[in-house]
Amino acid sequence: MTTLTNPRRAALLAALLMTFAVLALGRTATPADAATPTCSKPVGLTLASGSKLFIHDDDSSFLYSGADEATFNLSGIAVKPLGCGTTRTTHFERCVDEVRVETDIKVQRPAVATADLIVDVYSTLYEGVTCATEDKDGTMHARYYVSPGDDFHGWFTTYNEDELSGDVGRTELLMRSDVLA
Repeated sequence: MTTLTNPRRAALLAALLMTFAVLALGRTATPADAATPTCSKPVGLTLASGSKLFIHDDDSSFLYSGADEATFNLSGIAVKPLGCGTTRTTHFERCVDEVRVETDIKVQRPAVATADLIVDVYSTLYEGVTCATEDKDGTMHARYYVSPGDDFHGWFTTYNEDELSGDVGRTELLMRSDVLA
């Protein structure tokens, strides 16, 4: 059995423990530390390049044969700033012929600084005579978890469930979460 009564062994053990403590606890800040979220650093969520909403209006009837469709760029839509324990929502809507898709992006930042952002996307499809219709024909909800400082890719489709037509809204979101200065 080895004892620490030998002064050389005790000094060597003390030196090793101190070296370990300096390496483990005494490191200096690096540039990556500046991007680490804390409750004093707000974060934001931005829809990056490539985010889009595609709307297809299936106008197949005996009066009109054909379809209208369009793709809308959603890049740059932002939900920010978010401090710890806050929730923010942004709303947008787009229309093709008489099919309108309304979307709400609700972002929650938990009270823990390093926790993922909770991103709830609610989409509602309206189809009627004009873009101003209030005839709600389909809904969709998707939930995503995005880490602060990371990117995330999510997509979903909102269908006309009421009339079982080919009216759809396809949403593709390239979400970028940034730690703000």
